[in-house]
Amino acid sequence: MNEEDERESMKRQFVWLADILDYLPVTTMIYDGCEADDVMAYISTQLLKENEQAVVMSTDKDFLQLVDDNTIVWSPTKKKLYNTTLVKEEYGIESKNLLLFRVLDGDTSDNIPGVHGCGIKTLVKRFPEITENKKLSVEDLLKLADEKKGKLKIYDEILNSKEQILMNRELMQLHDPDISGNIKMNILDRYDEEVNPVNKLDIMKTLVKYKITDAFGNNFNDWLRDTFGNIITK
Repeated sequence: MNEEDERESMKRQFVWLADILDYLPVTTMIYDGCEADDVMAYISTQLLKENEQAVVMSTDKDFLQLVDDNTIVWSPTKKKLYNTTLVKEEYGIESKNLLLFRVLDGDTSDNIPGVHGCGIKTLVKRFPEITENKKLSVEDLLKLADEKKGKLKIYDEILNSKEQILMNRELMQLHDPDISGNIKMNILDRYDEEVNPVNKLDIMKTLVKYKITDAFGNNFNDWLRDTFGNIITK
């Protein structure tokens, strides 16, 4: 396909997906001018009720900064479910300090430059405080670097990159999502809505309409049962 055909195909797929999701016990949220990761972060940090847990599914490592006793992250590419223990095992630092590492490391996929020489192993070695079970802020890190400036190049690199580091924090932090009050109210209302059970007949009609029943093979009934359990009505 050429570029125009690909765009049209993508539009059709979004329409089909939205239609199918309407018949599944899935709550969708779409708000103009609001990033999906901000909505996900807002729900997991602000809206969870007592005894509720958020499970974020994403390949974006930025979500690991949200991991705590109430939020875990499933990586579909790594096939790993990140809790606080796994984050510490894999990165050597607490999840509460992962944002600090991400701010220094940068993100090439989003064109966010990092600080030269600030890999995870170097950070752990030169700033052992980052491994402790307490939150280390960007300001804390800059203060530590200032106390050690001139001793090693990494400390000077961090101080010279202060402006970039502060900008990276604003771009990458998820604990205070940039969402308007009006959208927050809309998210809350949608979050509190009852989830409708699956109507098997309706979802089958939709799959037939888009001629995609073959995508499930002979396992559609098993998939419905395994995924949605006792909230299937017909």
